[in-house]
Parts: sequence; structure tokens; C-alpha cells
Amino acid sequence: MTTTRERFVASFSVLRIHDMRRVWGSQVLSEVGDWAARFALAVLVFDRSGSAFLTAATLAVTYLPYLLSPVITPIAQRYSLRRMMIGSDIVRMALFALIALPLPTWSLLVLAFVAGLATPPFEAARTAVIPEAAGEDRMADAYALSNVTFQTAQALGLAVGGALLLLIGPEAALIMNAATFGVSAVLLFSLDAGRRPPPPEPPITRTKNAFSMMARRGLLRQMLVFFLLLALADAAITGLLPVFLRSEAVNPLVMAALIATAPLVGAFSGTVVPREGSPTRLMRISCTVTILAASPAALLFALSGTASGWLVVVLALLAITAYGVTIAADVPTMTGSMMIVPPDLRAPFVSIIQPGLMGIQALGALAAGAVATVLPTTSTMAIALILPVAYSSWALLRTLPPAVIDLRSAHPVAPGTTASDATSDQSLP
Repeated sequence: MTTTRERFVASFSVLRIHDMRRVWGSQVLSEVGDWAARFALAVLVFDRSGSAFLTAATLAVTYLPYLLSPVITPIAQRYSLRRMMIGSDIVRMALFALIALPLPTWSLLVLAFVAGLATPPFEAARTAVIPEAAGEDRMADAYALSNVTFQTAQALGLAVGGALLLLIGPEAALIMNAATFGVSAVLLFSLDAGRRPPPPEPPITRTKNAFSMMARRGLLRQMLVFFLLLALADAAITGLLPVFLRSEAVNPLVMAALIATAPLVGAFSGTVVPREGSPTRLMRISCTVTILAASPAALLFALSGTASGWLVVVLALLAITAYGVTIAADVPTMTGSMMIVPPDLRAPFVSIIQPGLMGIQALGALAAGAVATVLPTTSTMAIALILPVAYSSWALLRTLPPAVIDLRSAHPVAPGTTASDATSDQSLP
């Protein structure tokens, strides 16, 4: 049995592996640079146009390419995963440097959209290359490290972007951020993993095969729905938490600290969450973590809506901390799904997930806003968390082995009866 401390150490010890150091370094540079560039670009558009609409549209156009990921990624995957990542970095470096030039405001939005087209293939290729870079036996630790990096990159990227804006201005900040993509490409140039060329079949065929595989494999479908429901809850809470805290007149500094708590808790939890075993066992772990963390979070959010004064901050902190733990459930789920998906279909599989996650987050934010006009804000956040809890409870029952309970007869199985985790997903719908 692996201890919590051993998992924490294992999450970072993968950096001893040559290829993982390069993949991780590339992720840090690309994601921090990406968030810093978005921030600097939004400020630059506002400085030149004075339009709040165009400034908001700047962020929107950087997300839109994710909706095209199932088309963009297969086209980019005509080459190896390594070349796919290097090419994406070079495109982003060139275009973000071009954005810094004195161009018309409308052209900045066009260039930002085109630059954003390179991000989904990069993320899909990076996710797909991790099992080869770290080794199949260490990919769970590598995905845990990737989760930590993702959770901290957004906050770090915004902080870096803000510092660069203060010190050198938006144009110079964009050029410096463009340089991070160039350094990332240099790191990946010496990558040994991901050099194998893709199969000779048309790229779109691999995407169709990935869709077909999800249709056939019940466990994989469950993992995808699990991802989407957690993303929906995240969008609802992220969108409504500032509204709730602001309406309670919480100090802005305290508000910022509370909002930053969830990703920090998620980053730490992701390094210690259990992630050993078969895909079915990993799905059980994800469901259990969600039930144990999101259930009290929903209750605490609901209670915080009835409190006042300092008690609001205390209950909100406890609720956000419990919710942050649910972020760790992504690690065993991602590891389990990549164990099921064949190596040549991993990038197309991620490209299918990407637009689903972006779409469900947009839907979740809009739905939460609509519901919050009828119900209290905290009740809406609690309802958003109940959805993944309900689904996790159902999925957990579906994946329990016969040794625990006979789902058909609802009677305990005779002593000595066992089940194989590795084959249990064949009976799932």
C-alpha cells in the first residue's frame, strides 16, 4: 500500500526522467506564457480601443479554438507528437510577437484567434505523450504533476503578466511572453518520446476511431461524463463565488485569498490522491473522492448563505477547501482513461474531450447565472456540486465488484468470490 507521503514524493520524482523534465518544463513555459499573454493582450486591446466589449471578446476568442479541437488536432497529427508540440509553440511565438506591433485593434482579435488554434493540438499532444515520456508504469505520477502544474500556472501566469505590464508595458510583455513559447520549443527539440510517426491512415479516421471506442467502452463513457460534470460544477462555483462574496461585503483581499484556495487545495490533493490499480479501480477512487469532498462542500455552501459576519468567511473557506479536494479526482480519472485508450488514439481522444469541457463550462456558467436569479447564490453552488455527487454514487455502484455486492440480486456474494477489476468494464453499458 502506497502512503500519502510516497505519492507526494512520486509526483515530483518523475522529474528525474529526462523526457519528463522537458515535457514538464514545456508545460510550465507554455501555460504560464499563455495566461500572461492573454492578460497582456486584454490590456493592450483596452488601451487601444477603450472598449469593454472588445476587451472581453479578446479572452473569448482565445477559447473558441477549443471548440474546433476535433478538427484541428487530427490535421496537426499528420506529424509526430513531438513535432506537433514544437510546431504549436513556434506558431504561438510568431503570432504573439506579431500582435505586439502597432496594428489595428480588429486585427489583434484575428491574430489572437489564429494563435489560439495552436493551443488545443499542443495540449492534446502533451497529454498523449506523457505515458511514453514517463513510462506507462509512472504515468499516474506524471499526470499528478501535470495537474499541479495546471492549477498553479493560471495564477502564476496572471501574476507574471501583471508584473510585466507594470514594468515594461503590454507590447514588451507580449514579446517576452512570446519568447516563452520559443524556449518551450527548444526544450522539446531534444525530446526522445513522441518521435514515432502516426499511422498512415487519414488523421480524421483516428478521431472517428476514438469516438467509436467511447461508444463501445462503458467505463470510458463514464469517465467522460464524470469529467464533464466536474467541469460544470467548477464553472458554476467559479462564476458565482465572487458574486456571493461581494454581496456579503467580504474584504477584497480576503475574497482574493478565498478564490485562490480551491486551485491550491486541488494542486496539493492531486499529488497525494490514490492512483494505483486498474481503470475500474481508478474510477472508483475518483467517485469516492468526489462523494466525500463535494457532499460536505455542498452542505457548507448552503449553510454559508444563512450566516453573517465572520461566520460567512469561515463557512466559505471550509466549503471551498472541500470543493478543492474534488479537483484531485481528475488525476485517477485521466490515468484510467489513458490506460484504456491505445497510444495512437490518445491525442484524438483528448481533442474530443476539449470542446466538451469548454462547452459544458460555458453552459454551466450561464445556467448557474440563470438559476441564481431565482435561488440564492449559495444554493445554486450547492446544487452544482450535488450533480457530480449523484452521478459518482451511481457510477460507484456500477463498478463495485461482486465480492462487495451482487448488483442483480442485492444480496452479498458467497465468501471467497472475487472479481477482476481489469475486465469489469466489459459489463458496463
